[in-house]
Parts: sequence; C-alpha cells; structure tokens
Amino acid sequence: MWQSPQSGMIDSAELRTFKGLRFFDIDPSFRCDARVMWYPQTTFFDMPHTDGALRPYMKVGEVHLKVNGQSVTLYAYQTEKMRLQRTLFIPFADKTNGVSTYGGGRYMDVPYAPQSSSCVVDFNTAYAPYCAHSSRYSCPVVPGENQLNIAIEAGEKK
Repeated sequence: MWQSPQSGMIDSAELRTFKGLRFFDIDPSFRCDARVMWYPQTTFFDMPHTDGALRPYMKVGEVHLKVNGQSVTLYAYQTEKMRLQRTLFIPFADKTNGVSTYGGGRYMDVPYAPQSSSCVVDFNTAYAPYCAHSSRYSCPVVPGENQLNIAIEAGEKK
C-alpha cells in the first residue's frame, strides 16, 4: 500500500480518537480453498486511489471459491513487489461495508506457491486499509468487479 509523505501511521489528533482495532470472531467457514486462473499475459494498469492518484498494478488472474456454499469470483492484483513476494492483493467490498466494516471495503494479501493453481483465501485475515484509520494515507479503491453480494462477517470491523 502506498504511504503518503507524512511520517507516522496516525497523527496525535487521530490517536486521541482511535479506539483500537476490532475483529469478528474467527470463523473457519470463511477460510476457503480457492482455484486460481492465472491470466497468460498481464500488463500494468492504473488503479485509482482514494487521493485521486493512479498507481500501477497488474491484474493477474481470477480466484474462484465457495463462501458458505455460494460461488464467488474475485480478481487478483499485484504490484511488482507483491509479485516478487508471491502475494495476491485482493481488495473486496461486501454487504457489511458501512454497517459493521469500513465503508470503502477491505483487503486481503493472499500468499501462493509458484506455478500453483490453488491458494487459500482466509477472510478472517481481511483488513481495513490504512486510509480507514488516517487521512495521511492513500489507498487503492476496491474495483467494482470485486463487489460481493454477500456479507463477509470475518476479519477487521470498523
């Protein structure tokens, strides 16, 4: 995630109102085996961020899984650094946004093995972007294609 030039996670005024992080109870049903369909060729595109800037990401594939019996497809992205770390960036929005979770959606960083067509997507690890906690950060905007029509009651709450 891109950090703005100011130093520190949150400033002193934000710290006074910060109540800590809250999470849903861990629910094993939100830990899903997934099938990855890698795109044969990826190119960089400009992903919009909350400050209006565009930053380079690659759309690298589709992640297919079942969440509580419902089939879901999420699109996976990477920066060059994430590619080297073998991590998929999966930003998503769901029915909990603005109710029990941050209104702008949440993110997951999903590790994968080289040459693998599978991974584990654990929504219990979903986190709100830094910009949910501080105006000092600019964060990727969740793409419309990763808007889920279900509630993911796992991971970080607001």
